[in-house]
Amino acid sequence: MADVYQITCEETGELYIGSSTCAKRRWREHRCELNGKKHHNNKLQKAWDEHGIDSFNLSIIEVCKEEDRFEREQHYIDTLEPALNISLNSVHSFINRNHTKETKKKISDAKKGRAPWNKGLTKEDHDGLRVSGEKLKGRKVSEETRELLRLANLGKKQSEETIAKRSEKLKGNKHCVGRVPWNKGTKREAIK
Repeated sequence: MADVYQITCEETGELYIGSSTCAKRRWREHRCELNGKKHHNNKLQKAWDEHGIDSFNLSIIEVCKEEDRFEREQHYIDTLEPALNISLNSVHSFINRNHTKETKKKISDAKKGRAPWNKGLTKEDHDGLRVSGEKLKGRKVSEETRELLRLANLGKKQSEETIAKRSEKLKGNKHCVGRVPWNKGTKREAIK
């Protein structure tokens, strides 16, 4: 089964139409990318930045067979004419796009010399950071600083009150630690 969904900006009434095999997971991915200002859709990103997270919600328009997903998505794109979609053709969406060998080579060339852990820094930038870190080697740390670091240790013991509050907050939550499960207190039609 698959879901065809719409993301609505409540302040402007503008829509984004999409489809997924799991709308809950896809909504979480959209929010993560939008909050990190890394979303592939610049129209949706601009609206999100302007109006904020509380102005948007996702609602499922239709549940359909997975093989009909893109056909049904196209139907709603044609019918609702969403202002926040980049492409008005679901068949040519980013999910279905196959890169040519030339495009793949360009992407590969652009990524050469960059490592995934340094968030796009070149090898020269990374080496410069390493040199800066070497300057700190052998530096003496005061006893006061050592004590502060010891106290800030993640493994420090928490008070019974803090443990009880955290435990109460997470009762019944088996899927997302620290979050309210997506279907508790919400209707399936309007996932916030």
